[in-house]
Amino acid sequence: MPAVGFFLRGQRVVFRLDFPEADLAERNLQANFVDVFADAVNLQADDAARRLTALQGQLSGLRDTDITAAASQLTLDKTAYEAAIASQASLPTKSLFSYLG
Repeated sequence: MPAVGFFLRGQRVVFRLDFPEADLAERNLQANFVDVFADAVNLQADDAARRLTALQGQLSGLRDTDITAAASQLTLDKTAYEAAIASQASLPTKSLFSYLG
């Protein structure tokens, strides 16, 4: 009966196999499969670590936001938006019939 185990070495997953009854070719095939599986697990762990670092950076940026400056900028942006809407509404609207009549 093969014994399969895994453990963490630093931040990497390491698999260990023991196939006492298997012949050498079968042991090599099984060991290669486990190596591929371990590589896939480690790639996913690396990806998760990168995503965690990115999210921590975004969270830090949000925590560092100056609330007073953000509220002031929101007010300025809202005023500019309302002025643009009002100026668009005050433009004369003419159609082709205005010039014909």
